[in-house]
Amino acid sequence: MRPVRLPAALAFRRRYVPAVRPSWVCPSCSHGQTWRQRFMSSDSKSDKPYYVTTPIFYVNASPHVGHMYSMLLADVLKRWQVLKGRPAVLCTGTDEHGSKVQQAAARGGMAPKEFCDTTAEKFRDLAQAIGMDNDHFIRTTDPDHKDAVQYFWHLLKKRGYIYESKHEGWYCVSDECFYAAQEIERKVVPQTGRTVMASIESGNEVEWVEEKNYHFRMTALKGRLLEFYAANPDWIVPRTRMNEVIAWVSNNLEDLSISRPVQRLDWGVRVPDDPTQTIYVWVDALINYLTKAGFPGWQPGREHEGGWPADVHVIGKDIVRFHGVYWPALLMALDLPLPKQLLTHAHWTLGKRKMSKSLGNVVNPFFAIDRWGLDTMRYFMMRDGGIEKDADYENSFVMARYHKDLQSTLGNLVSRVARSKVWKVRDSVAWAGENSASLGQSFTESEALKALVNEMAATMSKHMDELDPNAAIRSVFSVLAETNKYISDRAPWELTNSTKTEDQAALHEIIYFTSETVRCAGILLQPIMPAKMGTLLDILGVQVDRRGFEHAAFGADLTTGVDCMTSIQQIPSTMGSLAFNSNKPWIETPCVRSAPLSRIAGCNIYLKLENLQPSGSFKSRGIGNFMVRAAESAPGADAHFYCSSGGNAGLACATSAIALKRKATIVVPMTTPALMISKLRLLGAHCIQIGENWAQADRYLREELLINDPAGVYVPPFDHPHVWDGASTIIDEVVLQTPQEVDINAVVCSVGGGGLLSGLAQGIARNEWFGRPTPTLMAVETVGADSLNASVRAGEHVTLPGITSIASSLGATRVATKAWEVARDTPGFHSVTVTDAEAATACVRFVDDARLAVEASCGATIATVYSGTLRKQLGHGVSDEEWAEKTIVLIVCGGSNVTMEILDGYRAKFGIAI
Repeated sequence: MRPVRLPAALAFRRRYVPAVRPSWVCPSCSHGQTWRQRFMSSDSKSDKPYYVTTPIFYVNASPHVGHMYSMLLADVLKRWQVLKGRPAVLCTGTDEHGSKVQQAAARGGMAPKEFCDTTAEKFRDLAQAIGMDNDHFIRTTDPDHKDAVQYFWHLLKKRGYIYESKHEGWYCVSDECFYAAQEIERKVVPQTGRTVMASIESGNEVEWVEEKNYHFRMTALKGRLLEFYAANPDWIVPRTRMNEVIAWVSNNLEDLSISRPVQRLDWGVRVPDDPTQTIYVWVDALINYLTKAGFPGWQPGREHEGGWPADVHVIGKDIVRFHGVYWPALLMALDLPLPKQLLTHAHWTLGKRKMSKSLGNVVNPFFAIDRWGLDTMRYFMMRDGGIEKDADYENSFVMARYHKDLQSTLGNLVSRVARSKVWKVRDSVAWAGENSASLGQSFTESEALKALVNEMAATMSKHMDELDPNAAIRSVFSVLAETNKYISDRAPWELTNSTKTEDQAALHEIIYFTSETVRCAGILLQPIMPAKMGTLLDILGVQVDRRGFEHAAFGADLTTGVDCMTSIQQIPSTMGSLAFNSNKPWIETPCVRSAPLSRIAGCNIYLKLENLQPSGSFKSRGIGNFMVRAAESAPGADAHFYCSSGGNAGLACATSAIALKRKATIVVPMTTPALMISKLRLLGAHCIQIGENWAQADRYLREELLINDPAGVYVPPFDHPHVWDGASTIIDEVVLQTPQEVDINAVVCSVGGGGLLSGLAQGIARNEWFGRPTPTLMAVETVGADSLNASVRAGEHVTLPGITSIASSLGATRVATKAWEVARDTPGFHSVTVTDAEAATACVRFVDDARLAVEASCGATIATVYSGTLRKQLGHGVSDEEWAEKTIVLIVCGGSNVTMEILDGYRAKFGIAI
């Protein structure tokens, strides 16, 4: 057989050529039955490593938690295989070609490669931040990948699967694909009111395109595709998406346009021998899975050594067609093995809407990890993330999951078994080794628990084999819940003072059976929370070489407890504790310069991101500080915190109560949105709704609830020195976080009850400004919730007759006395108001400019930039040049009463068109 000669345009690294000549296969038998059977088989050889991949992530914007979820799924699957003793390979990376990247680079004034270098590093940083155990990080701009793509094209063309033709159709830049006529619809864009044609599937706008390009004969493979689907009904997980793919191939399959004219798409891999065409970005992207498995350097029959075929491609549900139709068709065309399975997960939503870089409703994964801690986030996303159905992201959901599972179930169990001063795990393990014949005879429940523990590994393994980490985690925690009941019912602490032999045996049995459950669960949960479970196993004294899957069976390790670390201080940190210390239920938040807002304002705008606090607002500082001090003075476990709130103070009280392991009751007025009430209850707080405003809710709390509870502690939402002390730490952080050469000219905040304003004034007064001017304070309210501004205008402390603003979190009819004194006595103080329309518009625009969603009470501060009020108040009489040198810090106070539906409501109500 004569070797196929590479075209001159493929004079890429000839080191590949000897290994990849298509002379493996005689042209006369390349489509023969024997060849097809071999390469259509998804069977892999015993020495093939488990190969799992993430999608390669598009670099037109920074990563969000949706990308983190894909990475985590793949990482957990790999770690599970390693736990079971199988070599495994994990590949992730970035997709860097295409028109969206080209356009994003142009907007940033950068060359495409320079832009890709910057953004790709963010995804690499994310992989590192989540503790991803990836073996490869591929970039489609890598030279070896470009070679692989061009060689793949060459083989397709040689086999007759590529032809040139005119193409016309509806093309979507956002989705990087063409849609058939039946796949588009006419729609109105809410932000602009324009009527456009859009994809029914993605909702993104399409345009009519006519051009000459190359096509892939995908229709020639329709029969083989359907045959493969029928023979492998579980190839796509979940099955519903498999059915969607089958229906689409049966009814809509057409030949695929696989190149674009260079005039329209210059940034990509050139078609071999035709420099006027660029290879379609999805053909380019899909081949990445082969590149890092060694293609095109394979020897015949040895492709398994690089891991191919992939065992699992982890992808989002929005790219199922590319992976479930285009990818197998391309592989079939070359008779290459198909990946074994596709795990197609659902999306993370924010306010019930898919997170989207274009919409800006995204959660920054780095901030989330900083806030909650890595393993808490790993656990939450694996436990609550959706495979078939979308999952909504809320800070309160993270806190609730932590509280219910990691703290109350697993943490409580570890604390009970390992923290005691009157028994030692090692003693009970040694006793079990000496009394194996009589184990389980003290209580019938012991044998039942043993059976559950022995089933736990097999059950989790079954769910992991089915690519369902959520079910796997639930199966383990159901056993942990039973174990908590077991130790509660058996009450070993009641046996510690007994000298009876049978009581001592019963005590050892309870501790041993409980510790065995924790040990086995800790081993099985290592892929989910590697760091925390490692520490847990350290605490139990489990040796490093006894942490494999084979040891996750009852009685499989009688060495447990050797060198056991029983320090009480070490144990709480094991349970995925939140990023904030349990004695300080707030975190240090970033203070970052905003380029978009600085450009609009004409000066330097820094954003102090208090929306990243555990409760979602600055309230975590003041209320958290108050509650910590109250808990220190009343350390009894029965202390019960009571707070009246329009929402955000209640969330701060509820999250702080969780951190302090106390109860919380929140009383809110009838005007409080249902969203806020559901969040409070989700956090485990008792929530009562009563009264027309906060004052009435507060009166009910004091006169009906607090007076009847001897253990009750009243939590003032804003009017207390401890609350001001907590809020004052914002200024301490701002001083440290802004560059030393920067003079902070002003600090701007919204005002409701005035706790934040009072704290900021205290922080400004406390800090040393080293001869520089003391920053000015500017307080912002919405018309209809402007008790401070009304007082300033009247020259006396006044009370509003009611609240009429949409900014419900600013709904105090009378600002605190301390805040009024700050406004009255602070030199250069500014009090301004904005309309509801201005605050709402700011919320909508802020999503686009800062990729952050905030409620109207916070939007009031932001509105001063968009409306020009900031310049009018703080830059009056100042030249443009002088104003450009000013630095203003805006307190992004946060607030949890915001969803994308609420923002859409603002657009409709106020006629906002961005």
